[in-house]
Formats: sequence, structure tokens, C-alpha cells
Amino acid sequence: SLDVIVGPDGKISFPLIGDIDAAGRTLSELDWEITEKLKVYVIDPQVSVMVKEFSGDRLAVIGEVKRPGVYKFVGRTKIMDIIALAGGFTDRAKQAHIVIVRESSDPDEPTLISAHIKSVLKGDVSKNIEVEANDIVYVSRTFVSHLKEFYNDWIDPIVSSAVEYQTLRSLRRSLGDE
Repeated sequence: SLDVIVGPDGKISFPLIGDIDAAGRTLSELDWEITEKLKVYVIDPQVSVMVKEFSGDRLAVIGEVKRPGVYKFVGRTKIMDIIALAGGFTDRAKQAHIVIVRESSDPDEPTLISAHIKSVLKGDVSKNIEVEANDIVYVSRTFVSHLKEFYNDWIDPIVSSAVEYQTLRSLRRSLGDE
């Protein structure tokens, strides 16, 4: 019993007989070729070839989803399926506009596709576009989220420091240190 993986070149590597081209061939064809090649080394080899797992295509989901990462999919897959795999949107996600970055013939100029998810959520399934292998799905933040982040990172610390300073100054005055 042996598990082998079909490599990116479409070949499998099998002990004793080396590499075998598996791309575009049926399981019966592979079964026959492996059996014939093993007959040189084994008396009456019993070979049964089966698919254990399909690897599928991959794409990346980044930005405001609950579980950003690289996801596998097999066959025709829609943008909402991928968003669901990534755990759905965070509270800061801008659902009205999602960008899909897709490879193009010019490596310096990828294709940008707008996905209008709010339309899908309102029932317009024609906007639930298909994703492709190697796509990057980017879910951006809402403008309000950017403001909240700016406030939390810059304004709040300044205000907090000013309040602490004023409190400390008032305390010093009451103690007569100032």
C-alpha cells in the first residue's frame, strides 16, 4: 500500500519504476502502466489506483474577515462562499465594496474586480461573482473604523495624558507642592 501525490508537473514518483505521467490520464490507464512496469520486479503485482483527495485551487482572503488566510476550493466557487470560509465579516468590514486582485497577462498590472456584496445580501445573486485560483480577496475597513483607529491610536492617548496631567497638577496644588 502506498500513497503518492501528483506533483505540479503532473507526475507521480513510484518506487522501483520512477516517475509516471499522471496528468490527463484515467485511473485505469495509470493502474495498467504501473502494473506493467512492476512486473519486471514483482510476480503478479496487484495494483489499484484511486484518488484519495483533490488538492483544489487556492486563494487568499485578507482584511476585515474573522479568519484571514489562504483557502482551498474545488470547482466553481463564488465570493460569498469564500467569505463564509473566512468566518464572515468583522464589525469593521466595508461590505459594500470588496476588491478581488486577479493575475493578468501583465504581471505589473493585476486586474482589480469590485464585488458588491451588499447587492448579493439584498438578493441580487448575479453580483455573487466567481473567484479563481490565486485571487486575493481584500475586505477593507469602513471609514468610521479608520477614524476609530485614529482616535484610539492618537487622540485618546493625548487626551488621557492631558487628563492625567491636569489631575496630577490639581493634586499637587491641593498638597501645596506647586
